[in-house]
Amino acid sequence: MIASQFIDINNFQRAWEKVADKRGCAGVDGETISSFAGNQTVNIYQLMNSVADGSYQPLPCKQVIIPKKNGSQRELKIPTVRDRIVQQALLNVISPLMESKFSPVSFAYRPNLSYINAVEKIADYRDMGYVWVLDADIVKFFDNIDHHRLLQQVRLHIDNPGILCLIKSWISVGVETREGLILPQKGIPQGAVISPILANIYLHEFDEIISASDLEIVRYADDFLVLSTSQERIAIAKSEVIDLLDAMGLEINTEKTQFTSFERGFRFLGHGFLSDAIFPVDTNKAKLRSAIENNRGERRTTKTRKKKVLSEAISKEESSLELAEAANSITNGFAGLGYENIRYLHKPYFAETITEKPLQTEEDDSPFQKNIWNQEMAAIYLIEQGTNIYKDYQRFIIHVSEKPKLEVQIREVQQIIVFGNIQLSTSVIQTCFKEQIPVIFLSQTGTYHGHLWSEKSIHLDNQLVQAERRNDDLFRFSISRAVVLGKLLNSKQLLMRFNRRRKIGKVEEAIYGINQDIDALNYVDNLDTLRGYEGIAAARYFPAFGNLITNRKFSFSQRFRQPPTDEINSLLSFGYTLLYNNVLSFIITEGLSPYIGHFHYGDKQKTYLAFDLMEEFRSPIVDSLVLNIINHSLFKPKDFDIVETTGGVYLSQTARRVFLKQFESRMNEEISHPDLISQVTYRHAIQLQIRRYRRCLLSNDIYESFLRAD
Repeated sequence: MIASQFIDINNFQRAWEKVADKRGCAGVDGETISSFAGNQTVNIYQLMNSVADGSYQPLPCKQVIIPKKNGSQRELKIPTVRDRIVQQALLNVISPLMESKFSPVSFAYRPNLSYINAVEKIADYRDMGYVWVLDADIVKFFDNIDHHRLLQQVRLHIDNPGILCLIKSWISVGVETREGLILPQKGIPQGAVISPILANIYLHEFDEIISASDLEIVRYADDFLVLSTSQERIAIAKSEVIDLLDAMGLEINTEKTQFTSFERGFRFLGHGFLSDAIFPVDTNKAKLRSAIENNRGERRTTKTRKKKVLSEAISKEESSLELAEAANSITNGFAGLGYENIRYLHKPYFAETITEKPLQTEEDDSPFQKNIWNQEMAAIYLIEQGTNIYKDYQRFIIHVSEKPKLEVQIREVQQIIVFGNIQLSTSVIQTCFKEQIPVIFLSQTGTYHGHLWSEKSIHLDNQLVQAERRNDDLFRFSISRAVVLGKLLNSKQLLMRFNRRRKIGKVEEAIYGINQDIDALNYVDNLDTLRGYEGIAAARYFPAFGNLITNRKFSFSQRFRQPPTDEINSLLSFGYTLLYNNVLSFIITEGLSPYIGHFHYGDKQKTYLAFDLMEEFRSPIVDSLVLNIINHSLFKPKDFDIVETTGGVYLSQTARRVFLKQFESRMNEEISHPDLISQVTYRHAIQLQIRRYRRCLLSNDIYESFLRAD
């Protein structure tokens, strides 16, 4: 069963996409992501077949040395692009299997878990009375993993000879250095796709043994805490841990290992723990001391017991007194907040949860950011005016005045949407260029201003073909007809779906008319006539759309764009802008020029291709979302503001956060797409459609529009 899931073309396609999305460097063979992508269909098929027939052989890893801030160096061992794809294909299959078996006390390298969850688990154990702590980590863990024991542990869960041979070849293939090829006797390559899950498999028994005793453990990779209810028991635990690790060929780092307690205080995963407090600690000792000294004169005498959270590391040499003063400094900074708000602080990745508060909450009174991000998202929405975003190591830090900072791992971001007066630091802009993260600039009300992207996204050969095809009337017409056909079919389906039970006569008339327009497309032979039928269908569609609104507080009869003159037009315009941003970003990512379109045109330079390719997604993503939001009364008329000078109607900032959250949920909704057997999100479907267009552009393939399955 596992072998058939592994050796599957759709699985290898997904693996390739994940590897490509990470934009890693070439391996020892010099093959880059771009060069593999040049003939990816054939390359993926040949790679999968080589694994299936046993001819696949991995190449040595490439040694990459990364300097660390403390002056030491970190060695990464990078497999080739092809080896990374095969490893990712296996990971796709074994990860769900192992997730059902891994201990709940292990938090590193696991989907939907982070160091924040580990910190919360520690707080839970503390509240259960586990207040004595053994703080330890493992000496050079990845480098000391015993190959024989690792394969034994893998075999307990995956007893497939072929897969075991693959894993053995990956961990023993060696690393190419300046001195030549080095073949390891132990250890796994830190930098390989498969290594993190192998590391967790290796320590799974360790987690289980500790958890089955009268002790508790929280582990994040090779860093862990063992907790006990008594001081005597935690002292004995150290020798037990040493013996367990010794049997696995590992040892603890005695210099970094310590006995401590919550009363005394300790640091773990960038957090400070002291009594009931959990708070951020600073990497800069001078900065920390300065903050403590400045706070001494302002410190309140009232003692507060509040949980606090954050994330930066402080050196172990800082005293418990300074740790306590840092905790008090932070606690005083948030004095007056209720317990519910403090629980919110305990989950900094989930800033969008503020939208669950009543919409009438005053903006300026809120102690939280209004910027939107969570781990399910691919985009950061920066909507609170005066926000600053800067880079710290591998994170974007989003900061607004005195409000809690929001931290986002850079690798998790695909797009940044900027509303109005937001400050991006130079390092953020440089990182976006380097990591090819598009940044979209909008007005405070959501009007598109412009965007920036990296020159790495420019694929000159593709754009030369685009320019050449721009003069091919037959090609332009065939693309345009497919786009219009997809738009009309999806529009008709939305009307049918929402009118299935209501049986509104005017909606049924519109459906009949749009059917006639769809049939007429078979006889159209020029762009002007095609545009005429698209306009006729829109004139039928939008009044019928208005008839499907059941919330009597709102009405809609006609589409007005600039400016939107009522609440429904406002939501449609805002939703179309967000959809446009996603389409534009993927066009850029796929190495295409967004300016060379086919159906849309004009004298000014605009992103006409984005306008073209978003058409088929308007009704399934935005229109249906607006209907659901309005009919379920998520908004009231007072949630909209009117600009007196233009008469335009726009969502208030608070309500805009609610819409953004709903829009992201829609983009992450899973649907069917004919290019893949498995379900995909709407966001992935957009990318697949743009890849369809690119294949059509570069070959003689026929472009087929996206059709939502009912």
